[in-house]
Amino acid sequence: MKTKKQKTMKKNLLIAIVAIMAILFSTKEISAQTKLIHYWHFNNTLPTSGAGGIHFGTGKMNSDYTKSGVTTGYLRFLKVAGCLADTGYWDNLLGDSINQRPGYGACCPVFGATVSNSAVRTRNPTDSMQFLWYIPTTNYKNIKITWESESSSTGSGQHRMNYSYSLDSGATFITTNLPKLFDSAGTAWGKIVLNLSAISTVTNTNKLMLRIKFSAPNTGGSGNNRFDNITVEGDSVSSGPTGIHEYGYTTGDYKVYPNPANDRLTISSARNEASEIVILNLIGQVVSSYKDDGKQLPIDVSTLTNGIYFVRINDLNGENKAVLKFVKN
Repeated sequence: MKTKKQKTMKKNLLIAIVAIMAILFSTKEISAQTKLIHYWHFNNTLPTSGAGGIHFGTGKMNSDYTKSGVTTGYLRFLKVAGCLADTGYWDNLLGDSINQRPGYGACCPVFGATVSNSAVRTRNPTDSMQFLWYIPTTNYKNIKITWESESSSTGSGQHRMNYSYSLDSGATFITTNLPKLFDSAGTAWGKIVLNLSAISTVTNTNKLMLRIKFSAPNTGGSGNNRFDNITVEGDSVSSGPTGIHEYGYTTGDYKVYPNPANDRLTISSARNEASEIVILNLIGQVVSSYKDDGKQLPIDVSTLTNGIYFVRINDLNGENKAVLKFVKN
């Protein structure tokens, strides 16, 4: 018959195993190398007061941020081919902050401050218009498009957004394998997600374009749909092998030494870039964190109790993330 001490030791061992698995699976998203590819926050449109009246015409509105190595994305609001009259236009208004990504593309001012957040709106009648989003995905897979949307009214204007996409820069559009064909904007800002990760053909292409066409239940010249904080994200095609590396345990870009450590722990990387360092204990609690300027200075671990810890490394740009294990003696 097991003693109380043996039962306690077994219970603690099970807790430790569960904790380790929790850390492993919680870091899967971190190490999946999901990156922001394109971002429109619209805060560079004028006037930022949201008073409107700045017509953007038919020209391209480039992204406020595009990942290095990827062709710059752009938006256009154009009439459908063959339409001769009764077309809408797009302009600016006051935006929102639900899907903001601070730090990317000079985003973002404090909401409600003197410099406010801007958004864009597609003005009715839009039944003969198309909102085109050119979003190259070179070197990326598992593409996900997220944005904020709002309608001025559900009783006027065409607030339903119908989706299709192009693999030839807009020459032809299809709906093949789309997870949904449309969304309807509400009268309050809300987040909309169009997940294209199941569509292999949108992976690693310089010719991807999303098209939004507007439809029922209403028509007429009043009302408008509004858009803010459009993001396109994906995983690196070259994210590395599967297995334990999938969870960020790697010595390719980073290493920790000495391991086991007594008083000092050094994290080295060939990248030599600034990063955020977080140390977690076995149950996933953060015990310390700081920003490393890339000079590979040692970390003071003298105050930690003996045991197993994890170092989570987040580059300040959200890339090259890793989790490494070390033992404190």
